[in-house]
Amino acid sequence: MNSVAVNPEGSWLSFALTDAALLHATLSLVAYHYDITHGREESLDCLYQKGEAIKKMNQRLGDSHRQFSDTTVATVSLFANIEVYAVSTQGLYGVLTEEKTMSGTRPISDVHMTALESMVNARGGLENFNHNKVLQRVLTW
Repeated sequence: MNSVAVNPEGSWLSFALTDAALLHATLSLVAYHYDITHGREESLDCLYQKGEAIKKMNQRLGDSHRQFSDTTVATVSLFANIEVYAVSTQGLYGVLTEEKTMSGTRPISDVHMTALESMVNARGGLENFNHNKVLQRVLTW
C-alpha cells in the first residue's frame, strides 16, 4: 500500500523511527495485534518490546525537556491504545473477565488514558499538535 496516497502528511513508521521508546511501543502494538488476531496470548516478542518501551519511558519522565515531547505523547498514546484494544477485544479470543484483559487491567487502560489527556492538555489541546498531523490523527483514534 502506498502510505503517501493514504497518508499524504507523513507515515507513522517514519515518525516512530525518530525515537527508541516510540519504536518499541509501535513494535509492541504490532506484535500484540498479530497475537490477538491469531488467537494467541501475548508473545515474548510483544512483552519484550513493551518492556523496552516502558523502560525508556520511565527514564524519560524525569526529564522536563522530554516529558511532554511529541514522541513521549505518542508513546503514551500507543500504551493507551494497547490497553483499550485489549479491553475492547475481551471475550473474542478466549475467556477473559471484565477486569482482566490479555494486556493488563481496565485500571491500567484508565491510567494511560488519563495521562494522555493530561499531556495533551498540558500542551494546550489537540490544536497544538497541528505541526504533526501523524500524531494528531493517532490522538483522535
